[in-house]
Amino acid sequence: MKETKEKKSRKPILAPLYVLKEEKIYWIWVFFVFFFGLINIWAAICLGEKDSVVSAMEEGIVYTYSISICAPFLAEMLIKVVGSKRENKVMPYVWYHVITAAINVVFIIVLTFLWTGSYRGNIILQIIIAIAATAFSFYMYCILQMEKHEAFVGEYDDCEYLRNEKSRMNQTEAAADKLVTIDGEEGEIEI
Repeated sequence: MKETKEKKSRKPILAPLYVLKEEKIYWIWVFFVFFFGLINIWAAICLGEKDSVVSAMEEGIVYTYSISICAPFLAEMLIKVVGSKRENKVMPYVWYHVITAAINVVFIIVLTFLWTGSYRGNIILQIIIAIAATAFSFYMYCILQMEKHEAFVGEYDDCEYLRNEKSRMNQTEAAADKLVTIDGEEGEIEI
């Protein structure tokens, strides 16, 4: 019983990754970003330029890489919000966009402090951050793809709640407009 509850509580967190069931080609995103984002490191390794790799790592190149792959998603999510407002549409998967955007902002700020601070040249930390940033960016990429894969992730869309809430607000407003009297302690009060 406990195991089923844990699985159910994880499902919403993993929902963006369910798009991979339909489009396995999205995995290529990880390869391209990791390979081309750090191509100067890979080239230096292939050429045997150990000093060049160490120099780049001491300069905190991975922090720059991590920020540069995470930042575009903030812009993309903002563009989606503004676009939805202009078209008077309710944006789907709002909760996923808001939470990941907030985490992304905090992550970028932390990376900036690490890059400017005393951990700038810490190679082990940079390797861990490169893996974490790539995984988190891929997760955000999958969130942006959720709208295209309703068959697999449609049950996690929170815009239905927002539509219903707007409908309930309109009904309440209409009922308030029709209200002419209120029952009070002193009898009916005319409005």
